[in-house]
Amino acid sequence: MFPIEPGRDYAVITGDVIDSSSLASADRQRLPALIHEVSATLVDWFGDEKLTPISIFGGDSWRVLLASPADALRVGLFIRASLLASGLNIDTRMAIAVGGVDFVPDGDIEQADGEAFRLSGRELGEMANGSTNLGFACADALTSRHWSLVFCLVDALIRTNWTANRARAVSGALRDWPGSRIGELWPTAISKQTVGRHLAEAGWDAVLLAVIEYEGIFSPSAPQR
Repeated sequence: MFPIEPGRDYAVITGDVIDSSSLASADRQRLPALIHEVSATLVDWFGDEKLTPISIFGGDSWRVLLASPADALRVGLFIRASLLASGLNIDTRMAIAVGGVDFVPDGDIEQADGEAFRLSGRELGEMANGSTNLGFACADALTSRHWSLVFCLVDALIRTNWTANRARAVSGALRDWPGSRIGELWPTAISKQTVGRHLAEAGWDAVLLAVIEYEGIFSPSAPQR
């Protein structure tokens, strides 16, 4: 667990699995293991100095805390792509929030508090009507409106275009893997040309533009907002 510093911005992503009660019993039982598997991949990828493991609560809800807000969209999209690619026919809504963190007792983010936690939880609650499955919140109203709109457009691409195969390809592209390595994510490897087709059909170029812009705006070296 990374140190929490006063006056610093962090990112919190809070999510819940959509219509989890409609899953078959066997698939509901597999869900926690799947989320833990995604969590382990993220910790291996970013390191525990950049994010906490995903915490599961309430059976189908989850949360992760990130040291750098710039990483939040890439991480959130990776979580969603991984769930969509799982074969369980599941999706998740999520709310990314940027703000301060007051405390994280003993590294337990379910007992944590602070602006980022409150904003993320509130935003997720306001998304219950299903108008979007990807929300954003921060203290600055103009920044919140801007990124909420961008996220809504990205979510529309995901809802319309991401099949399990396309989501699997995106999960590799988010890690900046070449097409040949992404192809090895399938039980029987596929060609990089087929990977490229899946990415094109997923609208990956547009999604990547949003990720790069988000990372640039929220990176530590970016001008103060």
